[in-house]
Amino acid sequence: MSAGDVNVYALICPLDKKIKYIGVSANLERRLKQHISTRRHDANKPKGEWITKLVDLGLKPELSTVEAVHYGNYTKRESFWINYCFDNGIELLNIRRS
Repeated sequence: MSAGDVNVYALICPLDKKIKYIGVSANLERRLKQHISTRRHDANKPKGEWITKLVDLGLKPELSTVEAVHYGNYTKRESFWINYCFDNGIELLNIRRS
């Protein structure tokens, strides 16, 4: 993979337009479908419950690219954006790693 093939993305609530989750993927469309299809068995229960509530309302999370990154650097950039959001008062559903 080359630069720009991996994206740090945000899942955004279609109801209040707030960022709820930061992730990383090379295929954003497929990743959104995975979030939706695995929501009831998600290891991250709060995220799974949030997506389930949206689906029950006939909605789905909106997905937005935050940054295109080098494949070898994506974990650092994902962590940066997660920490940035937490540090700026954004209540993410990510499980924060220390």
